[in-house]
Order: sequence, then structure tokens, then C-alpha cells
Amino acid sequence: MLFLAHDKLSLSLTAAVKALGFPDLVAKDRARLYTTIAICFHQLIDFPSGRQVMEEYAWPEAERSNDPQTIVALSSRCVGMLHSYACWSADIPCVSTVGAEKVKLPPPAELVARARRYLAICDSYLARVPASDRSWALGQKGLLLSLAEGWPRARAIFDEALAYAANFPRERVAALTSAGVAARIAKEWQLARSYFEQAKALPAAQCAYNQRVLAYELSLVYQALGDFESALAEMRSFSHLQTQKVRLATQWTSDPSSKRRYGEGFDLSTVKGLVFERLQPAVLKRAVAYVETNLDKRLMLSDVARQSSVSTRTLQNLFKVHHGVAVSEFIRERRMQRANDMLIQGRLSVSEISGRIGYSRLANFSRDYRRRFGRTPSSVLDASVGARRRYDQYRIEDPIRSAQANGHYRNGSAS
Repeated sequence: MLFLAHDKLSLSLTAAVKALGFPDLVAKDRARLYTTIAICFHQLIDFPSGRQVMEEYAWPEAERSNDPQTIVALSSRCVGMLHSYACWSADIPCVSTVGAEKVKLPPPAELVARARRYLAICDSYLARVPASDRSWALGQKGLLLSLAEGWPRARAIFDEALAYAANFPRERVAALTSAGVAARIAKEWQLARSYFEQAKALPAAQCAYNQRVLAYELSLVYQALGDFESALAEMRSFSHLQTQKVRLATQWTSDPSSKRRYGEGFDLSTVKGLVFERLQPAVLKRAVAYVETNLDKRLMLSDVARQSSVSTRTLQNLFKVHHGVAVSEFIRERRMQRANDMLIQGRLSVSEISGRIGYSRLANFSRDYRRRFGRTPSSVLDASVGARRRYDQYRIEDPIRSAQANGHYRNGSAS
């Protein structure tokens, strides 16, 4: 994390991957290491890998940890990452996607719905963590709800986040910045400027990361308010800091002891291969791939082992070590997650979804789903269909098309 704070992403990524090999790690340690890896990929503009590590590796470890601080930290991190993806999908400017080549993304409403799952979990643990952790989590909640439901819904949440951050300088910078981003997306330009200028003036905001984010955001806000001289100055500052970030991201250490510890150099594709090989050996990858493509069928342990070319005992051990559960539990969890994703998308009936994940009896599916998520499949589907209609009518599509049409984000004019 020390390397990450100084934009030395290559060293941070390499150190985290190396640390994963330590034999005495517990679930919350692995969760934090996977999170560091996900952030590194995200900042190196490899968003698909960042999302995969965060949702498929870091988050399950957080759940297994049963540690409230770890669960709150990682669920809110998932909310923040999915918020960035939703903005990217909706063509809303976002500092984390500057310079990234656009890839095919799910629609904003689907990404927001996924983020709400993590938000609900985060909310259920929030009262059990310190004030500084609450501040960060509430900032991510405010960002998501402002995008999905509008600025008025989020403002009180940001006020609460700032109250919790009063005695924590770094958390106060984060809360002010999150509030500013939400206000800027909502075109509350004066409010956004106030939040960002307050954050920029704080001593805790002087690190390169905070200065880069604030310069980018202020350049958009000043442009929208017609202060083109200030906007140009902030954009120049951002360009300088962004160039410096790119240089530092792959800069290697010259210290001999560090070279002995981390190696002689850095290559992203090589490290990426090591990351996913460390996270999941080849045999396990084959097993998981077979399960994922056959969730609609009756899956037996012997079938999965045969497809993976290992004994059933070896396969059970691999799943216990890398996923923390037996094969049957893993299959059931993947079925539940696949069903939940389809329910959130709201395009199929409960009966159709049940069949697509291998259930021959609807009652058994409903029982397992309710046991896993605490809600019936039909209630989730009804809520998702209603939410999709609201998004289509209110926030995600029409206002964005309107903003693009009248140039709010294209030429920065204030409303």
C-alpha cells in the first residue's frame, strides 16, 4: 500500500503478488492483498482484470473473513468501482478512465443494480466499524445514489460522511472529493467547486493522487462555470501529474535489496499471468470453467474431476484451499450468483432462470435463493423491473442524452 500511495503501481502489484505466497495468511489478509492487486490493475487501465480480481477474489475472501471492517472496506470499494464503470458506460467523464480504450460494458442500470447488492451488505455492517471507515463507505454510497436517484437523495449522506470524517484528515479529503464528484455529475457546479476547493486546501490532499484527481475535477467545474483561465491551469496541472503517474507506474527500483526481493524489472503481461496463475492454478481453472459452462446441467463431483484430469479428493482440496468451500458449495454459490445476476437484469421469468441454472423444481430454487439472499426470487425480479423502468425514465438515459445534446459535458457550459 505504501508503493500504491506514491503511484509506484508496478512495485505495489509485484509486492502484493509475492505476499500472496505467504503460508500464514488469513481471509482478511488475502482480501486486502487482492484489493491492492485490483486497484493496481484499475489504475494501469486494465479495468476487466481489476473488476475480476475485486469481485471474484477479493470479495469472497472478505465474506469468509466475517470481519466487519474488511467487509465494509471491500463492499464499498466494489460500489466505487462499479460506479466508475457505470459512468464510463454512460459517457460521463471520470478521472479513472482518462486514456482508457473504451470496451464493451453492460448498461449503466445493470452496473448500478450490481453495486446496490454490495451497498446493502455494507449498510448492514456499517454500525460495527469505526467512524473513519463509515466516512469512506458513506462517500461511496453517496456517489452511487446521486447517479441513480439524483443529487437531493445523496446530499444528506455526504453530510453524514463529512461529519464522521471531521477528525480524520485523509478521510475528510476523500469525503469532500466524493461529494464534489457527485455534485459535478449532477451539474451542481457551485457546490462541486466548493467541495473541491475545500479538499484541495487541506494538507492531507497534497499527495500526487489527490492533487491529480482534484485538478481533473476542478478543470471540468471551472470550464462549466466559464472560468476558462482557471480551467486551463487545472488541466495543465492534471496533464503534468498524469504524465508523472504514467512514468512512476512502471518505474522500477534501483535499490539492490529491493531488486533481490522483487526482481530485476517489471512487465505487466508477465505479472498479470502470474497473478491469475497464483490466484487459480491451471487445474482449478479447468474445473471452474467446466462448472461455469454447465450450470444448467446436473453437475456431479466425479464429472468435474474427470474434466479437470484429477481425482475427486485432489479437486476437493484445491477448492478448499483456493475458494474456502467444497465443490458442491461452490457450484451452488455460482448458481445463486448467476440467478441473482439474471434477476437483476429483469429479462427472464423466475421459472426460466430456475431452468437455466440446473433446477428441475422451482420450489427448490426459491428455497435455496431465499436461504442465500434473504429474499424471494420474485421480489428481486419485481424490484429490478421497476428499477429499470425508473432508470430509463429518469436518470441513466434521458438526462445523459440531454446533457450530450446541449453540450454540458462536451463544451463544459453551465446550466
